[in-house]
Parts: sequence; structure tokens; C-alpha cells
Amino acid sequence: ALPAAVQERLAGFYRMLAARCSMDGLARFRENYAAVRLCRNLQILGAYANLGARKGKRQFLRFVPRAWMELRRWLAGPCRGRYPRLCRWVQWVQRDAQLSRKVR
Repeated sequence: ALPAAVQERLAGFYRMLAARCSMDGLARFRENYAAVRLCRNLQILGAYANLGARKGKRQFLRFVPRAWMELRRWLAGPCRGRYPRLCRWVQWVQRDAQLSRKVR
């Protein structure tokens, strides 16, 4: 994944170009960018889990915590309130993982 600062710089560049076209374009970009980022994080989590757990390529599992953190960050930030079922599921998984660590 690109560092957050690079992502923000690239998104800022696109926002500047979208704003030149219209303010409506800028608003649509912000809304769609957040949804696309969220989908990308979910895709990454699924791919890394599949590669690491099912295909035996355990080196991919080291990327899961970062992707999980990004998913939580986007749900709490730009996507706040837009995906309540996904938020509940993420909270459930987070609690389950914490309980699992305590049992070990």
C-alpha cells in the first residue's frame, strides 16, 4: 500500500482537477473515493487471507494487520455512518479476535 501521505497527495491532485470541472464533480469524487478505498481494503484482506491461510503463502499474513487498520480507519473516518452493517461486523470480528488472544 502507498503511504497515507502519498495517497492524500494523489487524491488532492485529483480533487484539484475535479474542482476545475465543477464542485459537483468534487463532491462526487470524495464520496466515490471513500467507497472505492473501502472496497479495496476488503479485497486486500480477502486476498491476503486466502493466500496466507488457504494456499500456504504465510508471508502474506503479515500484511493483514495493516489492511485491517486501514479498513477500520476508513469506516471511522470518511465512510462513517454509511455502512452500519459492515461496521457491526468489523466490531464483532475485532471483539472476537481480542477474546481469542485472551484465551491463549
